[in-house]
Amino acid sequence: MKNYKFSLQSVLEVRDNEEKNVLEDFVLAQNNLDKEGRKKEELQRDLELCLEKKSSIKNIQELMMENLYKIDLEDKIKFQDMVIKEKKIELEEVRKKLQMAQKDKKIIEKLKEKDLDEYKAEIEKKSQKEIDEFAVLRFKTS
Repeated sequence: MKNYKFSLQSVLEVRDNEEKNVLEDFVLAQNNLDKEGRKKEELQRDLELCLEKKSSIKNIQELMMENLYKIDLEDKIKFQDMVIKEKKIELEEVRKKLQMAQKDKKIIEKLKEKDLDEYKAEIEKKSQKEIDEFAVLRFKTS
């Protein structure tokens, strides 16, 4: 009896590679989103420090400089919010691609399982047939 070979094995391998590639893209997108989130947190900490420092400033020129710095930080935080929003959209798109790749791979895996079950059933059927023939031959000779 020959060994089992799935006729769509190459398709399964392609789907597996596609899933791995999209998973790498997903991890990269998640890391980018996390990085942008950390940037925003850093800007917010700088803004808090700026606001705390502002209350202790007595020189009008320093106060104006701190106010400009505060405005700059607020603008950077708003920009960072937009970047984070874009990164979330990108992440969601990659998540959908990953789900599709996993679904496509799962379909082929199910086909392989079904095919393997059919192969095993056929082997069992042939084996049973051989056993039956052997039993008939034995019965005839006795």
